[in-house]
Amino acid sequence: QTVKGEKHRLRWRNTNELVTHGVFDGLKTGYTSSAGGCLVLSGLYEEQRFYIVVLGSSTKETRFLDAYNLFQWGLAQWQNGQQANIHD
Repeated sequence: QTVKGEKHRLRWRNTNELVTHGVFDGLKTGYTSSAGGCLVLSGLYEEQRFYIVVLGSSTKETRFLDAYNLFQWGLAQWQNGQQANIHD
């Protein structure tokens, strides 16, 4: 609603391609000439929140691939830690 009480329809396109994967729920994409392609990603898996930050990607494709691979690595580390705690 506007200050005058008028309603407007808004539509925007999400540039974070990973939010369609179910586990990820967003945050921020961006680009600057000094930092390159950047992505801050948030995801939730089995009630565990993960945050991934990618800086300096040379292409849009590598930005998302790097973020996805970092999430997979972090998930594996977390799962290994969970299993280690069970056996301790």
